[in-house]
Amino acid sequence: MAMGRQIPGRQIRGVTDQPDFDLQTWAVPDVGALPKDKQQIYLSRKKAVEMACDGSSDKAIKRKCGIGLKQTTRLIKERCVVLHEDGQIYGFRGLVPYDRIRPYTRTKPVKIDAFGRGGAGALRSLLELDPEFKRELDKKILSVAPKKAELTEVKQPRQVLWGWFLTQLRSRGYEVKGEWPFGRDKDVPDGYGALRRYADSLLKQYPKLIARSAGGETAERKLRAGDGVDRPTRRAFERVEMDSHKLDGRFCVLMPDGKGGWVPRIIHRLWVTVIIETNSRAVLGYWLSMGREVPKADVLRAIKRALTRWVPRPVTFSDTALAEGAGLPSVLGDRFLGLCWEETSVEVMSREVV
Repeated sequence: MAMGRQIPGRQIRGVTDQPDFDLQTWAVPDVGALPKDKQQIYLSRKKAVEMACDGSSDKAIKRKCGIGLKQTTRLIKERCVVLHEDGQIYGFRGLVPYDRIRPYTRTKPVKIDAFGRGGAGALRSLLELDPEFKRELDKKILSVAPKKAELTEVKQPRQVLWGWFLTQLRSRGYEVKGEWPFGRDKDVPDGYGALRRYADSLLKQYPKLIARSAGGETAERKLRAGDGVDRPTRRAFERVEMDSHKLDGRFCVLMPDGKGGWVPRIIHRLWVTVIIETNSRAVLGYWLSMGREVPKADVLRAIKRALTRWVPRPVTFSDTALAEGAGLPSVLGDRFLGLCWEETSVEVMSREVV
């Protein structure tokens, strides 16, 4: 038996009988970033998985979590222990509702109905069945970067790629055989969106090509040099990363006035400045800013919060806003209080910070 292995109360074949099975090591999603309805479903599923592994009865699981033992076992086998692209199993990440675990694979011929439905997965199926065309398409998409000493169009519009794509499909007989929705009717999809998404996902794998197409060899050399963020660290608190992120949305805050009432104030921008320890990825401090840019004072407030004791604020919008034991590292004891770091990796967050 492996060290640290959890001894479950119920044996689930192919799961709990594995030597490395341990719920404590399962990856977890960012629960705070989930909408409230998804949070409730996720937390219920997580509790059901824990109870199932502990040996609780079907009746107890259903009464506590709203789902039975059979459905919980299916969640474990079909979602939690599936291999993630990062090399680990999904773990508790597989319990997030509506998240696709496996990519969609089409099994039926493409046949678009009168409402424009029936073409899901058509591009993926086409490229899997015609690897030669896939190689040509990938080569066409990746030809955005000009060669040295060559005058060419810097950025080709997507319509050029789309026109080439349709011409190639017609030359291969896809139109005659009706194996691709060519979209003669404006209400019928023609696959342009699927091709655009495929091109975007492919280009993201080759950032150097994008840099060369946008700014030439100089931009590519800068990208190759890097910013030092990926330099290895040998011990905890050797380096932290500090950055400000703008939250998409507009908010209305009620501010108290001197007469005992409330005055609404529209917040056009909301920034969160976060300090993260590089090794553990633990959040050391944060601060919210409501201005158009992040001021220097708010950056200093984030640093101060990372060096002082964290105290949870009262929360009224949810009973499960904070998990048990949650908090910044200072909740672990006085030895984490005021613990400073050696290096800080900072992006230029605003003109005032510079």
